[in-house]
Amino acid sequence: MADKFEGIRDSLRKLDWKKCKQQLDNLPADTESCLSILQLVWHSDSFVRRRPGDNGIKRDRFLEQMSDYYSAVGVSEAADAISEMRTEFLIIDQGYIEIHSVVPTLATAALTPEQRVSAAFVALDKSVRLMLDDLDRNNRSSNVVMGHGRNLTGKNQEKYDPDAVANGLTAAAGDIVMLEAYRQGWFDEDNRIVLPDLVEVATESVDAIVANLRNANLWRLWKNLDERVRFLNGTLTLAPDGISSWKAKVLEEGGPQIPDDVCVAFDFVPEKRAETLDILANERLDEILTQNFQKLIRETNALSKVGPAGEFVALPPKKYISVYEMHASLMYAHLTKLNTFKLVSGELTVTELLRGYAVLKCYVDVLEKEQHTYFPRVSFDRIHAELMRCGLSSLAADAFISRATFYRSSRDLYDQPLVKTRDGCYILFGSSLVGADLTKILMSNLANYGTTFEDKGKLFEAATISMLRRYGFKARNLKVWRGSKGEHEFDYDVAFTWGNYVFFLECKNRGLPLGNPIATYRFNHELDAHLAQVERLKQGLIDYPDILTKDFPEAVGKEPIFCLVNAMPFAYGYLDGVYVVDDSILSRFFSSSSIKVTKGQLDGKGPQARTALHRLWKGRKPTPDEFIAYLKLPPQLELARHNYELAPKIECLSAKACAKVTDYRRKDLSSNQVSKFLKSGLSNAKAGKVKPADKIKQEKRKKANKAARKGRANNRG
Repeated sequence: MADKFEGIRDSLRKLDWKKCKQQLDNLPADTESCLSILQLVWHSDSFVRRRPGDNGIKRDRFLEQMSDYYSAVGVSEAADAISEMRTEFLIIDQGYIEIHSVVPTLATAALTPEQRVSAAFVALDKSVRLMLDDLDRNNRSSNVVMGHGRNLTGKNQEKYDPDAVANGLTAAAGDIVMLEAYRQGWFDEDNRIVLPDLVEVATESVDAIVANLRNANLWRLWKNLDERVRFLNGTLTLAPDGISSWKAKVLEEGGPQIPDDVCVAFDFVPEKRAETLDILANERLDEILTQNFQKLIRETNALSKVGPAGEFVALPPKKYISVYEMHASLMYAHLTKLNTFKLVSGELTVTELLRGYAVLKCYVDVLEKEQHTYFPRVSFDRIHAELMRCGLSSLAADAFISRATFYRSSRDLYDQPLVKTRDGCYILFGSSLVGADLTKILMSNLANYGTTFEDKGKLFEAATISMLRRYGFKARNLKVWRGSKGEHEFDYDVAFTWGNYVFFLECKNRGLPLGNPIATYRFNHELDAHLAQVERLKQGLIDYPDILTKDFPEAVGKEPIFCLVNAMPFAYGYLDGVYVVDDSILSRFFSSSSIKVTKGQLDGKGPQARTALHRLWKGRKPTPDEFIAYLKLPPQLELARHNYELAPKIECLSAKACAKVTDYRRKDLSSNQVSKFLKSGLSNAKAGKVKPADKIKQEKRKKANKAARKGRANNRG
């Protein structure tokens, strides 16, 4: 489907007012059209001064010309909206400016670009080793399935999330490499980043580069806040001129003493409604992946399917090169309901793509033993041969190397950990692989590559019907046409009766945003569209009551219950008259009357104890009323909510500027805390926080009006 705004988007990217005006002249000169254009402006990265050297003059001139244009055609509210938008752009700009201002003052400014990149690799290698040591020590001290939470404890007893640290290291490395590549023009004709030869660096240089890594992380943080403001309605404000009162408030809230030199302060607060669902989805995805990995190790003969080192290893399902590859293959198929072995993405099958990442994950350890670094250098021929030994054809090996290489357009090194060097070799970024879950790397690459699978929705519907039939329900698809000419189609994906109720499940099979603010914005808008679709199906039963009497007579007289069921672990509970749940929550209710936990050694040896923590239904069989209560307040979702809190943190952007960032913080509950929460029967869960539909709609209208005044129509995420 053609994008009617494609020409305007292109002119915004280039800040080309002449071309933009030509496009605007072909559109209606009214408020609705204007607000749609202003939303495109608000979402365009070209209007944010992210890179050093951008003075914003071209951006500001463009906005002035657009304001004059709409005033001339009679859209009176455009001028104020553009003015407010520019004010917010300037606040975002100032954060980037402060972060960039630090770079020339760093000790590494005197180093060559090659020295800075080399020092960064050495510093990151040290950080990876410290994290792996902490992981090994924590595992040895707590050899149980539930016992020590996700966080690690360092040698100095500091606690940290290893996933967050690994992601931060990977992002920082990528940002430093990308920044130097832009400054020095380190790109080839295919827009791959091409690093020069790395050099030996002094210990002082390695210590000094830590400040660059921190600065890179601050830039990444500010970019994240920038996108959450522009796409997810987060609030970013400057503290008033009287900053002393702001500093005093920080102290009152338990924050640090802000230095006297700080004269610029920012406040960021997220829009909870826009972000919470993604936070909880990622939490539950991590939990599901962890639990299933432990189960794979403890309860199966998975290791017998792993091919011997050094020999040819056929592609799955015949053989696997590691238990990590097997886990990722099984989990991707389980989460998406797709047959992984039949999927194709570009020039690779998904099996080949996953095998490629599994090879890199294993190869990091091999190369580390040779070169004593987690950022080893490897020739194209050698990595190509290793991929072929592990089942890829020569063409598939070529395609994978290209797919996993770091480009000018790459977002980060997470799923593109190969960086080309001038002599045709590659630096393999081990920090993005050693602790990574291959399932999430696979999901990330498929999403970034734009891969979609057309039949995934129908496969999920069929899997849901099959699951319900296994538990004795006569589930079916109900698809009917109504209207004088049969022009109105009503497709109820899954329908079944139970007691005094008839359940209608609308099934959706889509990927998760995985913390990307822009993807979260699109995901939220798709959720709104799906809820509207369910509302249409509801109305269909009212407008055409013969849908039941004629096509589903066993449902006549029963109370309809509508559910939106996601294949991936994305759920909300009760929302706007619809139960928003997911496949994991739905199937879990029928599989057992209670939520249990296994305690014992991770390798499955020794005694294994199963303890019930929470009852889902009381009798020998579940009742429909218990099912509805469960859908409204799923304990898995409430536990995920209980794992997070909003907490402020002070970030120093420069010597004179800092930001108070209120953000989601994971509590990392202990096994005892989890057990206590679940055994409490969720009595402390905020079941009453779901607002009536009319109240929610009223708030939506208020937000929409506010967004319109700011030139951000419908931008509520």
